[in-house]
Formats: sequence, structure tokens, C-alpha cells
Amino acid sequence: MEISDELIACYVEGIATTEEQKFVRKYLCEHPEEYERILCLMDCDTIDFLGEQSKHTSNYILKNEDLSTEERKDYVDVLDRKSARLKTLIEDLFEISKATSGELKLEKVDLDLVQLIHEVQMELEEEIMNSGITFKMNLPEEKVMVYLDAQKTGRIFENLTMNILKYGLTGSRAYVSMEQSEKTVQVAYKNVSAAEINFSADEIMERFK
Repeated sequence: MEISDELIACYVEGIATTEEQKFVRKYLCEHPEEYERILCLMDCDTIDFLGEQSKHTSNYILKNEDLSTEERKDYVDVLDRKSARLKTLIEDLFEISKATSGELKLEKVDLDLVQLIHEVQMELEEEIMNSGITFKMNLPEEKVMVYLDAQKTGRIFENLTMNILKYGLTGSRAYVSMEQSEKTVQVAYKNVSAAEINFSADEIMERFK
């Protein structure tokens, strides 16, 4: 497999296969200078493409009098999701670029980890309800204060939750727990996979390297 603008575009738009995603992530880790090319691609190609698609869909909604109120709502929801995804991708790429260049700054504050996890669950309430997965929370009733970057820590919990919704078995349960010792706090997200786990832990972690 070779890296190409087409492959990167598929990765950015979220339509790349699992194998392609793994390949692109590994390539970018080995070639951090390529982040600039991806950002340029997003600026010049992806954003233009999504902008044209959004404009086309907006015109279709406005001019098509046969659309019901529910259909119009569905189209608007799609536009909102695509815009949110593009915003998240751009933010992620900038953050990764900063991290690889050593310029990433953490805005650490005193943070209640229990409250942050509950806030993330509330923000994703609609997605969780639509997934058919039931979350069981086993968290302390009292505050658990840590000194962390609230935004970036929240993104970690958000990504873990979204991965469960994406890869979890519909109708199953997911468990979020927290264990606290004198000097450490351990948070665990556990779920049942929709696909058979026939690969090793090393293979799973490889895609995140």
C-alpha cells in the first residue's frame, strides 16, 4: 500500500477501511512532517468539497417544496454532523502536529474526574441511547480531584466512549469504573465487542502508534 492524496482524503472523510486507517496512522507517526500536507489538503480539497456539498444540500432543502418537515430536519442533522466531524478532525490534526513538534501546551487545573466523566456521558447521551448499549457507571460518590488539562482529558473519555459505541455489541453493557489509591487514580472502560476478538493486544495497540 502506498500513501496518496486520495488515501489521505478517504482517511480525513472517515471512509477509509480499518487497514487503510492503520496504514495512514503509522505513516504519519513515522513522517510527522506530512501533517502539514494533510492540513493543506483539508484546507484546499476537503473543506471545499464539504462546503460545496453543504451548499448543494442547503439549496435542495430550500427549493424542494415536497420535503416534509421531518425530511428537512434529517438533512439539517446530516449537515450538522458533517460540520462537527470536520471541526474535530482539524482540531485533532493541529493537536497531533503540536505534540509531535513538542509545542503542545497543557492547561492544567484542579479537576474533579468524576464530574468530568459524567459530563462527557451527558454530552453523548443521544448517541448512547441510539446505540442500544447500556452504560453502567461505578464511580465514587465523592469528588476525585486531579491536576490535569480538562479539555484534553475530556477528549480522552469522549474517544473511549465513542469507540465503545462504534465497535460495541448492540444490546450489551459497557462498564465505566474508577479505582483510587493514595497517589494514583485508575479509570477503566470495558465493553463487549461486536466483532470476534481474534487478534492480540499488540495488534490493537499498533493502530494507535
